[in-house]
Amino acid sequence: DEVNPPLRSLPAPLELPVKQHDSSTLGHLYRTGRAYGSFYWKGLKAAWANHKDCRPIKKKLESRQALDHLIARMTRARYQTLVREREDWSKLPRFAVLVAICGEYLPLLIPFFPSISPKTCQIPKQITDVRKSNEERRRNGIELYTRAYAKPKQVHGTTNVGPRLSQMFIGSMSNQHLFRASLVFSLHGKIWDRVGLVPPRALLERRLLARMKHLLVDDLLLRESKGGVSALSDEELRIACEERAIPLIGKPSDALRQDLNTWL
Repeated sequence: DEVNPPLRSLPAPLELPVKQHDSSTLGHLYRTGRAYGSFYWKGLKAAWANHKDCRPIKKKLESRQALDHLIARMTRARYQTLVREREDWSKLPRFAVLVAICGEYLPLLIPFFPSISPKTCQIPKQITDVRKSNEERRRNGIELYTRAYAKPKQVHGTTNVGPRLSQMFIGSMSNQHLFRASLVFSLHGKIWDRVGLVPPRALLERRLLARMKHLLVDDLLLRESKGGVSALSDEELRIACEERAIPLIGKPSDALRQDLNTWL
């Protein structure tokens, strides 16, 4: 599959027990806790397995002799796997400690710290809540942007410079413009919104530039892959739309595919 990363890069299905009429509440809660504990350990094992699979590829990327050959054979599936492995690996050590300490009680803490868990350990409710929260911030960011900027922002440059043009554009943005773009793409933590502070410009520039570079690569690989947007699974389609700040809550897959094709 050139488009969809392995299923192991996503959370495993969470199978929670159904409470029977003749079962006690305490027993049901115990079984539910065990189900969550099992889910988290499966997610940790999947993240570790992804790291081992990506290690040889990352070593080749460090070798200039193999770099051109590897890039020529790069697919969107492989690229997304590498990106997710890097993000998950940075969270794995401390999350593994939390799983070992809290076990089945960890779901009680996750709503307060949703960003600490690797992608392979995210429960369905957590994913839904984060998407709803990000979409609300996105709407607020677009509303603020529309009020402040009636005309599109333009910079001089040619379309063949790719990341360099993105850097020129981001460098020319005002602080308010940059902050609203960060809101739209959910690039800074909600703690900044809660305390009423704007994150440092250097932080916003770095994160926005990283997202633009990521999307430039992902767009190119998606356009050149066999099947393109049509070959994306429903969940990968939602992830792709989420990365591009395309509204997805309540939309059917057909509408999301059309929106993603329009983006490309």
